[in-house]
Amino acid sequence: MLALEDASPEAVLMRGVASDIIRRKTGNTGAIFGQIGFECSPCSGNCPFCSFAKDYTMMPIINMCDEAIAEATRNFTGGDDLYGLYLMTMADYDLDEFLRKVEIVKRNKDANLKQKRGI
Repeated sequence: MLALEDASPEAVLMRGVASDIIRRKTGNTGAIFGQIGFECSPCSGNCPFCSFAKDYTMMPIINMCDEAIAEATRNFTGGDDLYGLYLMTMADYDLDEFLRKVEIVKRNKDANLKQKRGI
């Protein structure tokens, strides 16, 4: 897929075939995932497929404060529909700070959330 231009006929056909296959295999059902981006900035990883790559973006640097992380966690996990929650940061990050933020998520997730969902 990465070798194809996004709007090329080949890419459109490939996405359509993939959509058809997955819809048939899942009975046209889906799973709901959420994502909390602790930090967002032009990323030094500079991956050619990523919209956060420093060569492709002019986005401002964003760092979520602890309360915003806690609120986003409560909002995502407060219902019955969420299947998984992804936690995101950029390529260069402080592991200890990331783990501290993971603890904020763990403290604020809905207590009734089913553990089998991987959250």
